[in-house]
Amino acid sequence: MQFFPDTRTFVQIGSISIAWYAVLILLGALLTYFLTYRNFKQRGYNLDLVDDLFYGGLFSGVLGARLWYVLFYDLSSYLSDPIRILDFREGGLAIHGGLIAGVLFALIYLKRKGYTFMRIADETVYNILIAQAVGRWGNFMNQEAYGGVVDASFYEGWPTFIANNMFINGEYRQPTFLFESSLNILGWFVIHFFLRNSKNRKEGDLVWAYLMWYGVVRFFIEGLRTDSLYIGELRIAQVISILMIVVGLAGFLGLFRKLFKAKKPTIILDFDGTIADTVPIIIKVFTEIFEDYNLNLTHDELVSCVGPTLEETFNKYLPNEDVSALVDRYRKRNKELHESMIQPMPNAKEVLTELKNQGYTLAIASNKKTDMIHYGLDIIGMEDLFTIVVGSDQVLVSKPDKEMFELITNQLKVKKDNIVYIGDTPIDILAGKNFNAYTIGYHPDIEYHEPLEQEMPNAMMTNWSELPAILQQERLWIYNTKS
Repeated sequence: MQFFPDTRTFVQIGSISIAWYAVLILLGALLTYFLTYRNFKQRGYNLDLVDDLFYGGLFSGVLGARLWYVLFYDLSSYLSDPIRILDFREGGLAIHGGLIAGVLFALIYLKRKGYTFMRIADETVYNILIAQAVGRWGNFMNQEAYGGVVDASFYEGWPTFIANNMFINGEYRQPTFLFESSLNILGWFVIHFFLRNSKNRKEGDLVWAYLMWYGVVRFFIEGLRTDSLYIGELRIAQVISILMIVVGLAGFLGLFRKLFKAKKPTIILDFDGTIADTVPIIIKVFTEIFEDYNLNLTHDELVSCVGPTLEETFNKYLPNEDVSALVDRYRKRNKELHESMIQPMPNAKEVLTELKNQGYTLAIASNKKTDMIHYGLDIIGMEDLFTIVVGSDQVLVSKPDKEMFELITNQLKVKKDNIVYIGDTPIDILAGKNFNAYTIGYHPDIEYHEPLEQEMPNAMMTNWSELPAILQQERLWIYNTKS
Protein backbone atom coordinates (compact mmCIF):
# COMPACT_ATOMS: atom_id res chain seq x y z
CA MET A 1 0.00 0.00 0.00
CA GLN A 2 1.37 3.37 -1.00
CA PHE A 3 -0.20 6.71 -0.14
CA PHE A 4 0.08 9.66 -2.56
CA PRO A 5 2.20 7.97 -5.24
CA ASP A 6 1.40 10.93 -7.50
CA THR A 7 -0.70 14.09 -7.36
CA ARG A 8 -3.81 12.36 -8.70
CA THR A 9 -3.76 9.25 -6.53
CA PHE A 10 -4.75 9.04 -2.87
CA VAL A 11 -3.63 5.44 -2.32
CA GLN A 12 -2.25 2.61 -4.44
CA ILE A 13 -2.97 -0.96 -3.32
CA GLY A 14 -1.31 -3.33 -5.74
CA SER A 15 -2.93 -2.74 -9.10
CA ILE A 16 -5.87 -0.90 -7.53
CA SER A 17 -5.71 2.85 -7.10
CA ILE A 18 -8.08 5.26 -5.40
CA ALA A 19 -7.96 8.76 -6.85
CA TRP A 20 -8.03 11.98 -4.84
CA TYR A 21 -10.93 12.98 -7.07
CA ALA A 22 -13.11 10.15 -5.73
CA VAL A 23 -12.06 10.75 -2.12
CA LEU A 24 -12.86 14.45 -2.25
CA ILE A 25 -16.17 13.94 -4.04
CA LEU A 26 -17.15 11.47 -1.30
CA LEU A 27 -15.94 13.81 1.45
CA GLY A 28 -18.03 16.65 0.03
CA ALA A 29 -21.06 14.38 -0.17
CA LEU A 30 -20.61 13.28 3.46
CA LEU A 31 -20.34 16.87 4.68
CA THR A 32 -23.55 17.69 2.80
CA TYR A 33 -25.18 14.65 4.41
CA PHE A 34 -24.32 15.75 7.96
CA LEU A 35 -25.38 19.35 7.35
CA THR A 36 -28.70 18.16 5.92
CA TYR A 37 -29.16 15.69 8.79
CA ARG A 38 -28.75 18.54 11.25
CA ASN A 39 -31.29 20.68 9.36
CA PHE A 40 -33.84 17.85 9.26
CA LYS A 41 -33.39 17.22 12.98
CA GLN A 42 -33.94 20.91 13.74
CA ARG A 43 -37.12 21.01 11.65
CA GLY A 44 -38.44 17.72 13.02
CA TYR A 45 -38.47 15.83 9.71
CA ASN A 46 -38.25 12.04 9.58
CA LEU A 47 -34.50 11.39 9.63
CA ASP A 48 -34.89 8.30 7.44
CA LEU A 49 -35.51 10.74 4.60
CA VAL A 50 -31.91 11.95 4.84
CA ASP A 51 -30.47 8.50 4.17
CA ASP A 52 -32.81 7.80 1.28
CA LEU A 53 -32.21 11.20 -0.32
CA PHE A 54 -28.46 10.98 0.25
CA TYR A 55 -27.87 7.58 -1.31
CA GLY A 56 -30.40 8.04 -4.09
CA GLY A 57 -29.25 11.58 -4.81
CA LEU A 58 -25.56 10.65 -4.69
CA PHE A 59 -25.96 7.77 -7.12
CA SER A 60 -28.22 9.63 -9.55
CA GLY A 61 -26.19 12.83 -9.20
CA VAL A 62 -22.86 11.22 -10.02
CA LEU A 63 -24.41 9.31 -12.90
CA GLY A 64 -26.10 12.45 -14.23
CA ALA A 65 -22.91 14.51 -13.87
CA ARG A 66 -20.91 11.91 -15.77
CA LEU A 67 -23.45 11.52 -18.58
CA TRP A 68 -23.71 15.30 -18.97
CA TYR A 69 -19.93 15.54 -19.30
CA VAL A 70 -19.80 12.67 -21.78
CA LEU A 71 -22.64 14.13 -23.82
CA PHE A 72 -21.08 17.57 -24.26
CA TYR A 73 -17.31 16.93 -24.02
CA ASP A 74 -16.48 14.41 -26.74
CA LEU A 75 -19.46 12.13 -27.28
CA SER A 76 -18.10 10.42 -30.40
CA SER A 77 -14.88 9.49 -28.55
CA TYR A 78 -16.81 7.92 -25.68
CA LEU A 79 -19.15 6.08 -28.02
CA SER A 80 -16.16 4.54 -29.79
CA ASP A 81 -14.94 3.21 -26.42
CA PRO A 82 -18.08 2.97 -24.22
CA ILE A 83 -16.28 1.48 -21.22
CA ARG A 84 -14.57 4.86 -20.75
CA ILE A 85 -17.95 6.32 -19.76
CA LEU A 86 -17.66 4.39 -16.48
CA ASP A 87 -14.00 5.28 -15.89
CA PHE A 88 -14.47 7.96 -13.25
CA ARG A 89 -10.77 7.91 -12.40
CA GLU A 90 -10.00 10.02 -15.44
CA GLY A 91 -12.21 12.81 -14.08
CA GLY A 92 -15.04 14.49 -15.90
CA LEU A 93 -18.18 15.27 -13.93
CA ALA A 94 -20.41 18.18 -14.93
CA ILE A 95 -22.21 19.56 -11.89
CA HIS A 96 -25.22 20.80 -13.86
CA GLY A 97 -25.98 17.28 -15.02
CA GLY A 98 -25.64 16.04 -11.45
CA LEU A 99 -28.05 18.67 -10.16
CA ILE A 100 -30.67 17.86 -12.79
CA ALA A 101 -30.47 14.11 -12.11
CA GLY A 102 -30.53 14.63 -8.34
CA VAL A 103 -33.58 16.88 -8.56
CA LEU A 104 -35.46 14.39 -10.72
CA PHE A 105 -34.75 11.62 -8.20
CA ALA A 106 -35.89 13.79 -5.26
CA LEU A 107 -39.09 14.86 -7.05
CA ILE A 108 -40.13 11.28 -7.69
CA TYR A 109 -39.09 10.02 -4.25
CA LEU A 110 -40.72 12.80 -2.21
CA LYS A 111 -43.96 12.60 -4.19
CA ARG A 112 -44.19 8.90 -3.35
CA LYS A 113 -43.42 9.55 0.32
CA GLY A 114 -45.95 12.37 0.64
CA TYR A 115 -43.64 15.31 1.33
CA THR A 116 -43.50 18.76 -0.24
CA PHE A 117 -40.50 18.95 -2.56
CA MET A 118 -39.69 22.64 -2.06
CA ARG A 119 -39.76 22.40 1.73
CA ILE A 120 -37.38 19.46 1.75
CA ALA A 121 -35.26 21.13 -0.92
CA ASP A 122 -34.94 24.26 1.25
CA GLU A 123 -33.21 22.18 3.93
CA THR A 124 -31.06 20.26 1.46
CA VAL A 125 -30.11 22.00 -1.76
CA TYR A 126 -27.97 24.89 -0.50
CA ASN A 127 -25.78 22.39 1.40
CA ILE A 128 -24.64 21.15 -2.02
CA LEU A 129 -22.46 24.29 -2.10
CA ILE A 130 -20.20 22.57 0.43
CA ALA A 131 -19.98 19.43 -1.70
CA GLN A 132 -19.16 21.57 -4.71
CA ALA A 133 -16.54 23.50 -2.76
CA VAL A 134 -14.76 20.32 -1.67
CA GLY A 135 -15.20 18.66 -5.05
CA ARG A 136 -13.33 21.49 -6.78
CA TRP A 137 -10.21 20.36 -4.92
CA GLY A 138 -10.60 17.07 -6.78
CA ASN A 139 -10.35 19.10 -9.99
CA PHE A 140 -7.21 20.67 -8.56
CA MET A 141 -5.62 17.27 -7.89
CA ASN A 142 -6.51 16.21 -11.45
CA GLN A 143 -5.09 19.48 -12.85
CA GLU A 144 -8.37 20.41 -14.50
CA ALA A 145 -10.94 23.23 -14.25
CA TYR A 146 -8.13 25.80 -14.43
CA GLY A 147 -7.95 29.27 -15.94
CA GLY A 148 -5.69 31.16 -18.31
CA VAL A 149 -1.93 31.57 -18.19
CA VAL A 150 -0.49 33.77 -15.43
CA ASP A 151 3.01 34.95 -14.60
CA ALA A 152 5.00 33.05 -11.96
CA SER A 153 4.81 36.15 -9.75
CA PHE A 154 1.06 35.52 -9.40
CA TYR A 155 1.84 32.71 -6.95
CA GLU A 156 4.27 34.59 -4.75
CA GLY A 157 3.24 33.97 -1.15
CA TRP A 158 0.92 31.10 -2.09
CA PRO A 159 1.34 27.59 -0.63
CA THR A 160 3.90 25.74 -2.73
CA PHE A 161 1.68 22.73 -3.42
CA ILE A 162 -0.96 24.94 -5.08
CA ALA A 163 1.58 26.75 -7.24
CA ASN A 164 3.23 23.46 -8.26
CA ASN A 165 -0.04 21.81 -9.24
CA MET A 166 -1.12 24.87 -11.20
CA PHE A 167 2.03 24.56 -13.35
CA ILE A 168 0.45 22.78 -16.32
CA ASN A 169 2.00 22.11 -19.72
CA GLY A 170 4.95 24.35 -18.91
CA GLU A 171 2.88 27.37 -17.75
CA TYR A 172 1.23 28.62 -14.57
CA ARG A 173 -2.56 28.73 -14.66
CA GLN A 174 -5.22 30.66 -12.78
CA PRO A 175 -6.61 28.56 -9.86
CA THR A 176 -10.24 28.94 -10.86
CA PHE A 177 -11.02 25.85 -8.80
CA LEU A 178 -10.00 27.82 -5.69
CA PHE A 179 -12.01 30.89 -6.64
CA GLU A 180 -15.16 28.82 -7.05
CA SER A 181 -14.50 26.74 -3.93
CA SER A 182 -14.10 29.84 -1.76
CA LEU A 183 -17.18 31.57 -3.17
CA ASN A 184 -19.27 28.43 -2.65
CA ILE A 185 -18.31 28.30 1.02
CA LEU A 186 -19.12 32.00 1.39
CA GLY A 187 -22.50 31.42 -0.26
CA TRP A 188 -23.30 28.60 2.15
CA PHE A 189 -22.57 30.81 5.15
CA VAL A 190 -24.76 33.62 3.80
CA ILE A 191 -27.71 31.33 3.08
CA HIS A 192 -27.44 29.24 6.25
CA PHE A 193 -26.79 31.88 8.87
CA PHE A 194 -28.71 34.81 7.45
CA LEU A 195 -31.43 33.80 5.00
CA ARG A 196 -32.43 30.51 6.66
CA ASN A 197 -33.07 32.26 9.98
CA SER A 198 -34.92 35.19 8.45
CA LYS A 199 -38.42 35.66 9.84
CA ASN A 200 -39.62 36.83 6.43
CA ARG A 201 -38.41 33.93 4.30
CA LYS A 202 -40.93 32.00 2.26
CA GLU A 203 -41.09 28.44 1.03
CA GLY A 204 -38.44 27.89 -1.64
CA ASP A 205 -36.35 30.95 -0.81
CA LEU A 206 -33.27 28.90 0.10
CA VAL A 207 -33.50 27.02 -3.20
CA TRP A 208 -33.88 30.25 -5.16
CA ALA A 209 -30.93 31.76 -3.27
CA TYR A 210 -28.77 28.75 -4.14
CA LEU A 211 -29.68 28.98 -7.83
CA MET A 212 -28.86 32.70 -7.94
CA TRP A 213 -25.63 32.44 -5.95
CA TYR A 214 -24.20 29.46 -7.77
CA GLY A 215 -25.47 30.73 -11.12
CA VAL A 216 -23.61 34.04 -10.72
CA VAL A 217 -20.46 32.38 -9.36
CA ARG A 218 -20.30 29.75 -12.06
CA PHE A 219 -21.05 32.21 -14.86
CA PHE A 220 -18.04 34.38 -14.04
CA ILE A 221 -15.71 31.50 -13.12
CA GLU A 222 -16.59 29.72 -16.35
CA GLY A 223 -15.53 32.81 -18.25
CA LEU A 224 -12.04 32.40 -16.78
CA ARG A 225 -11.68 28.69 -17.54
CA THR A 226 -9.95 27.27 -20.60
CA ASP A 227 -11.54 23.80 -20.54
CA SER A 228 -15.23 24.66 -20.82
CA LEU A 229 -17.75 22.41 -22.53
CA TYR A 230 -19.29 24.08 -25.60
CA ILE A 231 -22.37 23.73 -27.72
CA GLY A 232 -21.55 25.64 -30.86
CA GLU A 233 -19.96 28.93 -29.76
CA LEU A 234 -21.66 28.95 -26.36
CA ARG A 235 -20.22 27.74 -23.09
CA ILE A 236 -22.82 25.29 -21.81
CA ALA A 237 -22.13 26.08 -18.15
CA GLN A 238 -22.72 29.79 -18.73
CA VAL A 239 -26.00 29.15 -20.53
CA ILE A 240 -27.19 26.92 -17.69
CA SER A 241 -25.96 29.48 -15.14
CA ILE A 242 -28.04 32.22 -16.76
CA LEU A 243 -31.09 29.97 -16.60
CA MET A 244 -30.34 29.27 -12.92
CA ILE A 245 -30.12 33.00 -12.18
CA VAL A 246 -33.37 33.77 -14.01
CA VAL A 247 -35.28 30.94 -12.32
CA GLY A 248 -33.82 31.80 -8.91
CA LEU A 249 -34.65 35.49 -9.25
CA ALA A 250 -38.20 34.77 -10.43
CA GLY A 251 -38.71 32.41 -7.51
CA PHE A 252 -37.25 34.81 -4.96
CA LEU A 253 -39.50 37.62 -6.20
CA GLY A 254 -42.54 35.39 -5.72
CA LEU A 255 -43.47 34.77 -9.37
CA PHE A 256 -43.92 31.03 -8.85
CA ARG A 257 -45.99 31.59 -5.70
CA LYS A 258 -48.36 33.67 -7.83
CA LEU A 259 -48.53 31.07 -10.58
CA PHE A 260 -48.72 28.04 -8.28
CA LYS A 261 -50.74 28.86 -5.18
CA ALA A 262 -49.64 27.06 -2.04
CA LYS A 263 -51.97 24.23 -1.06
CA LYS A 264 -54.08 24.76 2.02
CA PRO A 265 -52.90 22.75 5.01
CA THR A 266 -54.96 19.75 6.07
CA ILE A 267 -56.56 20.44 9.45
CA ILE A 268 -56.70 17.55 11.92
CA LEU A 269 -58.54 18.03 15.20
CA ASP A 270 -59.06 16.34 18.53
CA PHE A 271 -62.73 15.71 19.45
CA ASP A 272 -63.42 15.89 23.20
CA GLY A 273 -62.98 19.44 24.47
CA THR A 274 -61.89 20.70 21.04
CA ILE A 275 -64.80 20.21 18.65
CA ALA A 276 -67.42 19.06 21.14
CA ASP A 277 -67.99 20.25 24.71
CA THR A 278 -67.94 16.76 26.21
CA VAL A 279 -65.75 17.52 29.21
CA PRO A 280 -68.78 17.87 31.58
CA ILE A 281 -70.00 14.46 30.41
CA ILE A 282 -66.58 12.87 30.87
CA ILE A 283 -66.16 14.33 34.36
CA LYS A 284 -69.68 13.28 35.40
CA VAL A 285 -69.20 9.66 34.28
CA PHE A 286 -65.76 9.30 35.85
CA THR A 287 -67.09 10.86 39.08
CA GLU A 288 -69.97 8.36 39.23
CA ILE A 289 -67.65 5.39 38.70
CA PHE A 290 -64.91 6.53 41.07
CA GLU A 291 -67.43 7.31 43.85
CA ASP A 292 -68.54 3.68 43.75
CA TYR A 293 -64.96 2.78 44.68
CA ASN A 294 -64.74 5.53 47.35
CA LEU A 295 -62.25 7.38 45.19
CA ASN A 296 -62.73 11.15 45.33
CA LEU A 297 -60.63 12.97 42.74
CA THR A 298 -60.12 16.70 42.63
CA HIS A 299 -61.56 18.68 39.73
CA ASP A 300 -58.09 19.07 38.19
CA GLU A 301 -57.50 15.31 38.45
CA LEU A 302 -60.82 14.66 36.74
CA VAL A 303 -59.97 17.15 33.99
CA SER A 304 -56.67 15.29 33.48
CA CYS A 305 -58.72 12.24 32.51
CA VAL A 306 -59.65 14.07 29.29
CA GLY A 307 -57.12 13.08 26.66
CA PRO A 308 -55.71 9.68 27.66
CA THR A 309 -57.50 6.48 26.63
CA LEU A 310 -60.03 4.98 29.04
CA GLU A 311 -57.72 2.05 29.63
CA GLU A 312 -54.89 4.35 30.67
CA THR A 313 -57.10 6.26 33.10
CA PHE A 314 -58.64 3.21 34.77
CA ASN A 315 -55.27 1.47 35.03
CA LYS A 316 -53.95 4.59 36.73
CA TYR A 317 -56.70 5.05 39.33
CA LEU A 318 -58.21 1.54 39.66
CA PRO A 319 -55.35 -0.80 38.74
CA ASN A 320 -56.74 -3.77 40.67
CA GLU A 321 -60.17 -3.74 39.05
CA ASP A 322 -61.48 -5.29 35.84
CA VAL A 323 -60.51 -2.52 33.44
CA SER A 324 -62.45 -4.01 30.53
CA ALA A 325 -65.66 -3.99 32.58
CA LEU A 326 -65.00 -0.42 33.71
CA VAL A 327 -64.51 0.70 30.10
CA ASP A 328 -67.80 -0.92 29.06
CA ARG A 329 -69.60 0.75 31.96
CA TYR A 330 -68.08 4.13 31.14
CA ARG A 331 -68.99 3.93 27.45
CA LYS A 332 -72.59 2.90 28.15
CA ARG A 333 -73.16 5.75 30.63
CA ASN A 334 -71.27 8.26 28.47
CA LYS A 335 -73.49 7.46 25.50
CA GLU A 336 -76.64 7.84 27.62
CA LEU A 337 -75.62 11.38 28.57
CA HIS A 338 -74.58 12.50 25.07
CA GLU A 339 -78.00 13.34 23.68
CA SER A 340 -78.90 15.60 26.60
CA MET A 341 -75.51 17.15 27.41
CA ILE A 342 -73.23 17.29 24.35
CA GLN A 343 -72.77 20.66 22.64
CA PRO A 344 -70.33 21.97 20.02
CA MET A 345 -67.61 24.22 21.38
CA PRO A 346 -68.49 27.93 20.97
CA ASN A 347 -68.15 29.00 17.30
CA ALA A 348 -66.57 25.65 16.32
CA LYS A 349 -69.40 24.59 14.01
CA GLU A 350 -69.60 27.97 12.25
CA VAL A 351 -65.83 28.32 11.77
CA LEU A 352 -65.27 24.74 10.59
CA THR A 353 -68.21 24.97 8.19
CA GLU A 354 -66.70 28.10 6.65
CA LEU A 355 -63.26 26.47 6.39
CA LYS A 356 -64.82 23.43 4.72
CA ASN A 357 -66.52 25.74 2.21
CA GLN A 358 -63.16 27.41 1.53
CA GLY A 359 -61.65 24.08 0.49
CA TYR A 360 -59.87 22.97 3.65
CA THR A 361 -59.78 19.23 4.31
CA LEU A 362 -60.85 18.43 7.88
CA ALA A 363 -60.14 15.24 9.82
CA ILE A 364 -60.35 13.99 13.40
CA ALA A 365 -57.68 12.11 15.38
CA SER A 366 -58.96 11.25 18.87
CA ASN A 367 -58.29 8.76 21.65
CA LYS A 368 -62.08 8.29 21.82
CA LYS A 369 -63.56 5.24 20.10
CA THR A 370 -64.55 5.90 16.50
CA ASP A 371 -68.22 4.97 16.89
CA MET A 372 -68.64 7.42 19.79
CA ILE A 373 -67.02 10.20 17.75
CA HIS A 374 -69.49 9.62 14.91
CA TYR A 375 -72.36 9.44 17.42
CA GLY A 376 -71.37 12.80 18.92
CA LEU A 377 -70.85 14.43 15.53
CA ASP A 378 -74.29 13.28 14.42
CA ILE A 379 -75.97 14.78 17.50
CA ILE A 380 -74.30 18.20 17.06
CA GLY A 381 -74.83 18.19 13.29
CA MET A 382 -71.16 18.20 12.23
CA GLU A 383 -70.80 14.73 10.71
CA ASP A 384 -70.55 15.99 7.12
CA LEU A 385 -67.63 18.34 7.83
CA PHE A 386 -64.96 15.67 8.26
CA THR A 387 -63.45 13.62 5.46
CA ILE A 388 -62.01 11.00 7.80
CA VAL A 389 -62.37 10.17 11.50
CA VAL A 390 -59.76 8.05 13.28
CA GLY A 391 -60.35 6.83 16.83
CA SER A 392 -58.20 4.80 19.19
CA ASP A 393 -59.72 1.53 17.98
CA GLN A 394 -58.22 2.04 14.49
CA VAL A 395 -54.57 2.14 15.59
CA LEU A 396 -52.21 0.02 17.63
CA VAL A 397 -50.85 2.98 19.59
CA SER A 398 -52.93 6.00 20.61
CA LYS A 399 -51.85 9.62 21.00
CA PRO A 400 -49.34 11.04 21.71
CA ASP A 401 -47.97 8.52 19.19
CA LYS A 402 -48.16 9.73 15.58
CA GLU A 403 -49.77 6.56 14.14
CA MET A 404 -53.17 8.25 13.77
CA PHE A 405 -51.63 11.05 11.71
CA GLU A 406 -49.80 8.60 9.48
CA LEU A 407 -53.08 6.77 8.87
CA ILE A 408 -54.97 9.98 8.05
CA THR A 409 -52.35 11.47 5.71
CA ASN A 410 -51.86 8.14 3.92
CA GLN A 411 -55.58 7.65 3.35
CA LEU A 412 -56.15 11.25 2.28
CA LYS A 413 -52.97 11.24 0.18
CA VAL A 414 -52.00 14.68 1.48
CA LYS A 415 -48.55 16.09 2.26
CA LYS A 416 -47.22 15.04 5.66
CA ASP A 417 -45.47 18.40 6.09
CA ASN A 418 -48.59 20.51 5.48
CA ILE A 419 -50.65 19.66 8.56
CA VAL A 420 -52.29 21.77 11.27
CA TYR A 421 -53.33 19.90 14.42
CA ILE A 422 -55.65 21.44 17.02
CA GLY A 423 -56.18 20.01 20.49
CA ASP A 424 -57.04 20.97 24.05
CA THR A 425 -54.72 18.78 26.14
CA PRO A 426 -50.94 18.46 26.57
CA ILE A 427 -51.23 14.98 25.01
CA ASP A 428 -52.70 16.57 21.88
CA ILE A 429 -49.87 19.10 21.62
CA LEU A 430 -47.25 16.39 22.09
CA ALA A 431 -48.96 14.24 19.44
CA GLY A 432 -48.87 17.13 16.94
CA LYS A 433 -45.21 17.76 17.71
CA ASN A 434 -44.39 14.07 17.26
CA PHE A 435 -45.78 14.25 13.73
CA ASN A 436 -44.11 17.63 13.11
CA ALA A 437 -47.50 19.25 12.50
CA TYR A 438 -48.13 22.94 13.05
CA THR A 439 -49.77 22.60 16.45
CA ILE A 440 -52.45 24.86 17.96
CA GLY A 441 -53.46 24.62 21.60
CA TYR A 442 -57.10 25.47 22.26
CA HIS A 443 -59.03 25.96 25.49
CA PRO A 444 -61.88 28.41 26.09
CA ASP A 445 -60.74 28.93 29.69
CA ILE A 446 -57.44 30.82 29.79
CA GLU A 447 -56.71 29.32 33.22
CA TYR A 448 -56.05 26.00 31.48
CA HIS A 449 -53.58 27.45 28.97
CA GLU A 450 -50.52 27.01 31.16
CA PRO A 451 -50.23 23.18 30.83
CA LEU A 452 -50.79 23.54 27.08
CA GLU A 453 -48.16 26.27 26.75
CA GLN A 454 -45.63 24.12 28.61
CA GLU A 455 -45.65 21.82 25.55
CA MET A 456 -44.84 24.89 23.39
CA PRO A 457 -47.45 24.72 20.60
CA ASN A 458 -46.98 26.97 17.58
CA ALA A 459 -50.06 28.98 18.53
CA MET A 460 -52.76 29.26 21.18
CA MET A 461 -56.41 30.29 20.95
CA THR A 462 -59.31 30.70 23.34
CA ASN A 463 -62.01 31.03 20.70
CA TRP A 464 -62.57 29.27 17.39
CA SER A 465 -63.05 32.66 15.73
CA GLU A 466 -59.25 33.15 16.05
CA LEU A 467 -58.45 30.23 13.71
CA PRO A 468 -59.10 31.87 10.29
CA ALA A 469 -56.56 34.61 11.05
CA ILE A 470 -53.93 32.00 11.94
CA LEU A 471 -54.55 30.09 8.73
CA GLN A 472 -54.28 33.22 6.58
CA GLN A 473 -50.59 33.52 7.43
CA GLU A 474 -48.14 32.44 4.74
CA ARG A 475 -45.85 30.01 6.51
CA LEU A 476 -44.45 26.48 6.63
CA TRP A 477 -47.13 24.35 8.26
CA ILE A 478 -44.76 22.22 10.32
CA TYR A 479 -43.98 22.33 14.02
CA ASN A 480 -40.26 23.06 13.98
CA THR A 481 -40.08 26.23 11.95
CA LYS A 482 -38.65 29.66 12.60
CA SER A 483 -40.53 31.26 9.74
